[in-house]
Amino acid sequence: MNFKDTLQGLAIHPSGLYLALGFCFYVRICVILHDQLSDWKMLDSKDFSCVMFSYGGHLLAVASDTRIEIYDFLTFVRLAKLEGHAGRISSLVWKDDDTRLVSGDMRGIICEWDVVSWCKLWENTAVTSYSCLDVVPNKNAILAIGSDKILKCVSDGNVRWEFKYSKRLNVIAVSFDGRFVYTGAGDGCLGKISLPSCDILFNISAHSGEITEMVFNSTNRILFTVSRDGLLFAWNTGLSFEDVAEKTLGNSVFTNVADLFGQKQKIELLRMSLKQSAVSYECDIKLGALKHEEEMRNMFIDHEEAIKSLNKQIFDLKEEIEIIFFDFYSLETLQNLEDLSRQRMFGRAEELDAAYKGTSEYIQETQEMVKKYEDLLEAAEKVYTRTWTSELSREEEILRRIKNLEFAILLAQENTVNEKNAFEQDKMKVKEEAAIEKARVEESEKIRVETERREMELLETETKKLRQMTDLMREDAWRKRKIASGEVDYDISEKLNSIDVLQKKYLTLEDKLKAKEKIALNQDMKYFELRKTVGNHQRSHAISRNIVDRLKSSIGRMGSETESLRNEMKKINDSIPMMEEKIRSTSEQCSTLDKKLRETIDGFRDKRSRLLDKENILSRYKSFLHECLSQNCDPQQLHKNILHLFDQIKSDVDETLDPDLKAEFSYQVETLEQTYHYMKNDPNITTKEQSLAVFELSQENSKLLNEVHEIQMEQEGLRDTDFPDGSGYGYASH
Repeated sequence: MNFKDTLQGLAIHPSGLYLALGFCFYVRICVILHDQLSDWKMLDSKDFSCVMFSYGGHLLAVASDTRIEIYDFLTFVRLAKLEGHAGRISSLVWKDDDTRLVSGDMRGIICEWDVVSWCKLWENTAVTSYSCLDVVPNKNAILAIGSDKILKCVSDGNVRWEFKYSKRLNVIAVSFDGRFVYTGAGDGCLGKISLPSCDILFNISAHSGEITEMVFNSTNRILFTVSRDGLLFAWNTGLSFEDVAEKTLGNSVFTNVADLFGQKQKIELLRMSLKQSAVSYECDIKLGALKHEEEMRNMFIDHEEAIKSLNKQIFDLKEEIEIIFFDFYSLETLQNLEDLSRQRMFGRAEELDAAYKGTSEYIQETQEMVKKYEDLLEAAEKVYTRTWTSELSREEEILRRIKNLEFAILLAQENTVNEKNAFEQDKMKVKEEAAIEKARVEESEKIRVETERREMELLETETKKLRQMTDLMREDAWRKRKIASGEVDYDISEKLNSIDVLQKKYLTLEDKLKAKEKIALNQDMKYFELRKTVGNHQRSHAISRNIVDRLKSSIGRMGSETESLRNEMKKINDSIPMMEEKIRSTSEQCSTLDKKLRETIDGFRDKRSRLLDKENILSRYKSFLHECLSQNCDPQQLHKNILHLFDQIKSDVDETLDPDLKAEFSYQVETLEQTYHYMKNDPNITTKEQSLAVFELSQENSKLLNEVHEIQMEQEGLRDTDFPDGSGYGYASH
């Protein structure tokens, strides 16, 4: 858990349920949950130095600079403010069952405070700076360690003994039996000293940094040490020096917001350096390529110049050979010149081969360098991509944790509000019970005081009566003494004796009264002590009751959840037969619908086949009509074809043919027969009237075409209404 401010100190409640965290200007009280911390209370503390819970857990001591504030942990009411130190307080420790508090500061002052009267009992001053205090159990002794490397034992303000240590100690921890003290030094060494002989039993190197804190566990068998190296070690104190085992429980480093900001800056710098290195690699590669190209260009230019010079020399040699050949006719000189020219040619060829070899080697080296730079660049790109992906994953993880923390904070706030309400209710109940108990105690106290007052009044009345009797007796004695001195003296002596007896009784009564007053005072003291114990019991009872209430509420929630789950299972089991019956009825309905749909599809198929037959007949009839309108029409053949068509219609589709269409066909047959007979009797008139009948036939043809078009449209409409998306054919085929 990260905090925006620097954590300067902490203390764990003896119950293990609460944690006090000290910051520079405030103290946060947190509730320890399963996997997180939930804020509970905030206390103001300017210039915080240290914090400590009492062994009973009902008191909390917070040290701020030179003062100490004591709080009631249940109500967080400040009970006292202790002042008396001259320097910054560095250590706090409770003793004698939370009835005493010991504090030490950086100016060398140790003070012991009475928790009942909140008064300073004693103080001890030395020229040192105390860093840690601890109490020896079952002994009125305090061990202190300071900057002077001296381990001191202080009791009732006096130093009993001192032990000079060779190293500067930071912290000490006394064992539960008071026989040993464990020391943590500034160089990370862990030591063990026997008491009261102060013999060093062992001194081992435990941490790489200075040890900052040491504490025993609840069983006092394991010693935990924390150092600035970020490690937490656990040591088994029951083993000897040879068997000391180092157990690392974790490698946790506590960081704050400033450290995280520094880490982010380092990551950004690393990213920038990676980008710069990538750019520099690219620039180096480009510069190397340019340099290589320039060198290759220069080499090719030199090579061409060398070839040109060689060609020129060859040409000059040839000219010299020709001149010599024409000037001198000696074959030997020509042979010598030819050999010399060949040697020169071979030398030039060897030089060219050496130049080619050097060029190839340089090219190979350049290619190797380019490959090396490419490998380095690829490795740098891989490192950059890996770091970039890791940073992205870390940022995503941080964002996810922030969301989880926000959700946990909301849940914790809700739980805190609920717990606060429950705590307020319990507090009101406790106050009511305390008020009832207080009223009862006050009533009993009033009754007791009233009885004692009545007894005092009775004693006062008796003393008054005795005094009156003594006065009367004295008067009577003086009177009788005048009458008879002898008898009077005797009577006076007896009465004086009786007066002495009465005085003794009076003194005894006064002693009894004083004794009763002392008894009353003792009873008052016992009453206050009982009241204090009752308060402690009430606090512990409140804590335990809160825990029990939480457990009961959790048990109740689990019970309600199980009951709801049982009810749901019962409902599901009850609804299973109904669901089966519904499924059965639905399957039957589906089967009937399937049958009806199949019958409907078959009917639509029959209608479709009929429509197709009608369409074929009409198309054939239409073709015959078009044929009769032509000039080369054979009436007899047309008559035969039409009669054949009508006979076919009557023989094939007589039962399924539409009555209107059948009447139309019969009418057309009659008219065609009449026309045929008329044309047969008078063919000349027929040719004349044929032109006049073209218009009528065309009109009839258009009418028939319109009827065919309407039939086709009706067929398409039936298709669209019966099979809109082709599902009918698919279902039928299925």
